[in-house]
Amino acid sequence: VLGSDPLVPPDDDKPTVIALREIAENLVNTGNVDKINQPDTDEELSEDVFGLPPLSK
Repeated sequence: VLGSDPLVPPDDDKPTVIALREIAENLVNTGNVDKINQPDTDEELSEDVFGLPPLSK
């Protein structure tokens, strides 16, 4: 999902094949696809999406 780490061993497969394997093993489905690899906090969002350093507190 959007460049996230594979949930199955990559085995030199292309991203599409990896995605299909994840679906076949029911690791990615309609119930969890939106939750996989979502940032837990705004700080993680700023790091992941914008490449910004962590926010100081």
